[in-house]
Amino acid sequence: KWFCDHSQPVNRSDGHSDVPPESCAEAERANCVAKKYWPSLKSYMHAHLRVANDTAQKERGDGLPDFWTWGDWCAVESRAVCTPGTGRQAAAMNFLLALQAMVRLGDALGFAEDAADFNRTLCTLGPVYNAAFWDESAGTWLGLGSSMMELQTLTAISLAIGADVGLPKERRTRALQALHDDVAVRGFHLTVGSVGQKWLLHVLSQGGFHDTALRLALQESQPSWGHWIAQGATTCWENWSGVADASHPPTPTHNHIFLCGGVGSWLSASVAGMTPTTPGWETVSIKPKVSASLGPSSVTASVMTVRGLVESNWTRGPLPDVQVKWSSLTVVCRSVCQCLSPPV
Repeated sequence: KWFCDHSQPVNRSDGHSDVPPESCAEAERANCVAKKYWPSLKSYMHAHLRVANDTAQKERGDGLPDFWTWGDWCAVESRAVCTPGTGRQAAAMNFLLALQAMVRLGDALGFAEDAADFNRTLCTLGPVYNAAFWDESAGTWLGLGSSMMELQTLTAISLAIGADVGLPKERRTRALQALHDDVAVRGFHLTVGSVGQKWLLHVLSQGGFHDTALRLALQESQPSWGHWIAQGATTCWENWSGVADASHPPTPTHNHIFLCGGVGSWLSASVAGMTPTTPGWETVSIKPKVSASLGPSSVTASVMTVRGLVESNWTRGPLPDVQVKWSSLTVVCRSVCQCLSPPV
């Protein structure tokens, strides 16, 4: 249905590049419905690029699609401030992320020439993104007019798309430190909305600040996921307070996925450590992040992939000589899978 709905591409201005989820590449190549609609997906992406290069429609005409409406929806900051403060950069990030997805999807489906074309576009627009949004004084990607309340989202999304690739290693180090420092100075509270929450914990854990990510995930005072639980929530709320406020002036729902997707995928990929290393889980890495003293002392998790079951089950030994032992490690697939260990 998703592909059918988007088979007639239109120009969008809300900052969402509707490229198919990467899970499409998980299907068997010969049967993936994405192959049928590949021409429409290309047309959709090219439509964004035409607008971005048309100075009559976009003042800068720099080729980077950064048209926006929503920004980082439902962040802690007032919507009236956060939407314009994050909108342009979040939209640009979404398009670069879409380009990356098109490269991976094109390769997985056998459209190597198209994938190469999208990769060239990605390599061209990466420096444009950096020139537009890197803030030397802040030591991170914090676009002009953005506030410090937006640093977590704008840094996390930039690191997630690899905005630092091709740049001095020092830039990534500074940005990760700025992200950690912002979280720490706020008492390990988040400020992100629907865009930032997807990447915040992942970026911290993969960037060497797993304990910081754990402190965020375990936080129980507002704003946090734990605050919802403390209030008796059994579902994800639409904003952090759960009531109408400046971040969400209308009465919010108490059954919304906007602010929850990131923590769920982080538990699977970082805490349990299960990630595919090739399309369709043909190969898999099982390499959990384990803190010496924070977070769970043991984890059992599994994912049923299109090729079979992948399971991670580990236990952390006692202090001070912390050692992580595998209780069990299961990879049952229809194809050859590669398991990478031990955990780190």
